[in-house]
Amino acid sequence: MINNVELFVNKTLAINNASIASRRSQQITTILDGLLRDYQAHIRPNFGEGSTKIDFDILVSSFGPIQDMDMSYTMNCYFRQRWRDERLQFNEDVGVLSLSTSMLERLWRPDTVFYNSKYSYLHTIPTSNRLWRLFPDGSIWYSSRITVKAKCNMNLKNFPVDKQICQLLIGSFANAVSDIEYGWRLGNNKSVNFD
Repeated sequence: MINNVELFVNKTLAINNASIASRRSQQITTILDGLLRDYQAHIRPNFGEGSTKIDFDILVSSFGPIQDMDMSYTMNCYFRQRWRDERLQFNEDVGVLSLSTSMLERLWRPDTVFYNSKYSYLHTIPTSNRLWRLFPDGSIWYSSRITVKAKCNMNLKNFPVDKQICQLLIGSFANAVSDIEYGWRLGNNKSVNFD
């Protein structure tokens, strides 16, 4: 008899949990459908009202090699950007939404590039290494795992005991500074970290 009662309670809990998950899924779907109904992904946030501010930080997971022959360096990093799109505000009771990257394709994203990059690529094994989170105030946190090989003009007159300062130049591909404004998310001294 006790086993039957336990089995009944476990089944009831499983049904209740499935029902809660189903209601939550339906609630999120309704919210996203509403947000995207009249959303125009080709128009940046704050269009006509000022620049769109993109705050970013970098978590470097590996650095190197540094190539003196072609004056370049390579780094593997998590490049994280954050901006606010007031068109995507929703009820804060829902909480933060972590959504699939296919949803990201339906939203405006900054056209960020590394100006001094020789090549860079987004990691895609076993799946696209991107994630994004949507906050109730319309803020979007977008993280991607990338490898960048960038140019670095080196002064090698003291080689092999020289010191080099290599920059990574970040900005918008097609927008002026008056439209897209980049800044360090955690300030000048804390926005680049090493894993």
